[in-house]
Amino acid sequence: MRETELRLVLRTPRLRHLRRVWPLLVLSLWLVITVMVTLGFWADDWQRTGTAYLPISLAHPLGSNALGQDTLALCLQALASMASSIIPGALLALLLGCVLGAVAGWHFGGWCDQLISLACDIFDGLPAHLLLVGLALIVRIPSAQTVLFAALFWTSAARPVRSLCLRLKPAAFVDAAVMLGATTWGLAWRHVLPNLRTMILATFVLIFANCIRAQLLLGFIGLDRQARPSLGGLLQDGALSALSFDFTPLLVALALSFVILLALDALNRRFSPALG
Repeated sequence: MRETELRLVLRTPRLRHLRRVWPLLVLSLWLVITVMVTLGFWADDWQRTGTAYLPISLAHPLGSNALGQDTLALCLQALASMASSIIPGALLALLLGCVLGAVAGWHFGGWCDQLISLACDIFDGLPAHLLLVGLALIVRIPSAQTVLFAALFWTSAARPVRSLCLRLKPAAFVDAAVMLGATTWGLAWRHVLPNLRTMILATFVLIFANCIRAQLLLGFIGLDRQARPSLGGLLQDGALSALSFDFTPLLVALALSFVILLALDALNRRFSPALG
């Protein structure tokens, strides 16, 4: 097939629609897996051990690891564990960043703006992943991951929210609302927040992807202290299994991480004008 014909095929309405919806399909499937695993319908026997390094079969679609645990059950548990631990941290980082960014933008030039901007410069100047590793070594509580993610990635929301608030503050509709007696909270809820929805969604996708990369790093180096398996831990186990010429766990964990991050990147590029 010639290059011009290939371009025409890729531009068909059906393929364009598929390119738009496939990230949502991937994330929806991830959500379904998380719900089903959390409720105990899937992969509830992931702790059961048996014969090590079983090949792919109907009983074990992805084989087994060095302890004889089913690789498919471990992957499903890892996906559910990642979602349940990352979503609270990403939401907390988004909330903290939006509140501080809005305060800084609305009080531009004041001491609040200067203090928040200085904090953003300090946190952005630090090597985030090295700081995450250091804090994970100090704080050995599994639930502290939520706070760590919020503390490291809140600036990703604070800066764009501050910038957009600076652009909205002198707008005519804001002046009209103030003249009509709108309170600060009423102005923020009814007039400013609707103009921030697309940007907030885009920022959440960016923060969520950063939290996934951070948790993959913690799991790979053995600092993800979750009770259930994690994708980073599966990557570490897969790297060890590869020494025994069993590449299935490593390839599966890499494929799952790659597909999820690729879907989030596609959504991020779709929302990128909102961050511009």
